[in-house]
Amino acid sequence: MRVTNNMIADQVLSAIVGSRNRLNKIQEQLATSKRINRPSDDPLGSTLTLQFTTAINALNAFQRATDAGQAFLRATADPLDHIAEILVRAKEIGLQGSSDTAQGTRSAMAAEVNQLLEELLSQGNGRFADRYLFGGTQTAAPPFSATRDASGQITAVTANPLGTDGTVQAAVADGVRVQTNIPGSTVFSKTVDLFTGLINLRDALAAEDTAAVVTATTTVDQGVTQVTDASGMVGAAIQRMDAIGSLNQKDLTRFESLRSGVQDADIAELYVELQTREQALQASLAAGARAMQPTLLDFLS
Repeated sequence: MRVTNNMIADQVLSAIVGSRNRLNKIQEQLATSKRINRPSDDPLGSTLTLQFTTAINALNAFQRATDAGQAFLRATADPLDHIAEILVRAKEIGLQGSSDTAQGTRSAMAAEVNQLLEELLSQGNGRFADRYLFGGTQTAAPPFSATRDASGQITAVTANPLGTDGTVQAAVADGVRVQTNIPGSTVFSKTVDLFTGLINLRDALAAEDTAAVVTATTTVDQGVTQVTDASGMVGAAIQRMDAIGSLNQKDLTRFESLRSGVQDADIAELYVELQTREQALQASLAAGARAMQPTLLDFLS
C-alpha cells in the first residue's frame, strides 16, 4: 500500500493531538492536585472516592450535631451549678431559721430567701443563643412565669402550658442518638417543686412559723438532690458525646486518608511526567516538520 502525504499528515496529527491531550491532563492534575477529576479518569477510583466522600460528609454532620449538643449541655451545666448553690444557701437559712435563737431575725432571712427565689426564676428562664435552656422542646418561649402580689413578691410560678418536659435528641453517630437537653420539669419539679419550696420557706420565715420552716427546709433539701441528679445527667451526656466525638474524628481522619490515597495526585511525579510529555510533544512537532510539507506544518502549528 502506498503511503500518501495525507496518511502521514493524519499520523503526525494524531501523535501531536495525543501528546497535547496527555499534557493537558497532567496540567489539570497539577492545577487541582487531584489524580481523578472526572469519572472517566478512573471509574473504580471515582466510585471509591464517592463512597469515601459520602462517609466523610456523614461524619462531618455527626460532628456538627455533637458540637452543638455539647455546647447546649455545657451552657446548661453552669445554671444547674448556680441553682444548686441557691438551694444550698436556702437550706442553710432554713436550718438557721428553725432554731429558737432565730427569733427576731427571721424577717431578714425571709428577705434573703425572696432574693434567692428571684434568682431561681432568672436561672429557670436562662437562654443559650436564642433557645431557653429548660424549655424542653418549647425552646422559643420562657419556661416559667411568676404571679406576684401587690408588693411585687412572687406568690406562684407556673410552667409553660405547652410543657417543659420534652427531650431533644441529636444523631451523633450512625444509629446513635443522645439527649442534648435537660427538661425543666426534671430540674424544677421532678420530685419536689423548687419554686414552691422557696416560696413556702420565705413565707414561713416571715410568719415566724418554726414548724413550717422545718417542713419547707426539708423540701429544699430534697431539691438539692434533685438538681444534683440533673447535673449528673448533664455531665454523663457530655462525657458520652466527648467519647463519640473522638471516635468520629478518628473515622473522619481515616476516611480522609483513604480518599486522599485514591484521589490525590503525586505532585513530584507529575512534574517529572510533565517534562516528559512536553519533550514528547516537541518531538512529535519536530518529526512532523521533517515528514510533512511546510504548508501543512504551518497549518498544524
